[in-house]
Amino acid sequence: MDLNAKQRKVLFNEDLGRPLAIAVDPSKGLIFWANELGIERASMDGNDRMTIAKFKYVSWKLGIALDIFDGRVYWADAYKHTIASVDYNGNDWRTILHSDTYIKDPLTLAMFEEKLYWTDWAQGSVHVMNKFNSTEVRQFESTIVLLNQNFQTNVINMFAVMVPYAFQKAIIVRQNIF
Repeated sequence: MDLNAKQRKVLFNEDLGRPLAIAVDPSKGLIFWANELGIERASMDGNDRMTIAKFKYVSWKLGIALDIFDGRVYWADAYKHTIASVDYNGNDWRTILHSDTYIKDPLTLAMFEEKLYWTDWAQGSVHVMNKFNSTEVRQFESTIVLLNQNFQTNVINMFAVMVPYAFQKAIIVRQNIF
């Protein structure tokens, strides 16, 4: 990687709002991002930009994940306490789960096979459910929270370090986002 910006290209520099999350489907050459007003998509070269989900309200916390096999974008919305989904073209909008119990302040989403995982900032927890029908919703029985050097839990983007589902444990690493 060239850190001197010789291999860098600005894809978008206008009308971005406040970017909150990003996801890439390299198999289709698409990049997706969420801001406070919705979710957009474009090709990885910056062309063919389009809005695929527009919100009627402002959401300041929004995480997204891609189901690259079914061509769907999933997001967790703290404002409406929902997890919802649309196809890559913005069609077939589905509310997968609405829950004040499990979705208080979602931050990060990840997908593995038929399961959708998400972290919840307010609860300091990791949850999982069946992505197709929102069954089997549960909070992990055991969660390991790592503390920083001052023994403070800060907010963390984690799923890259999640231990396997079979062990029913996850590692949450927290960092300040505001």
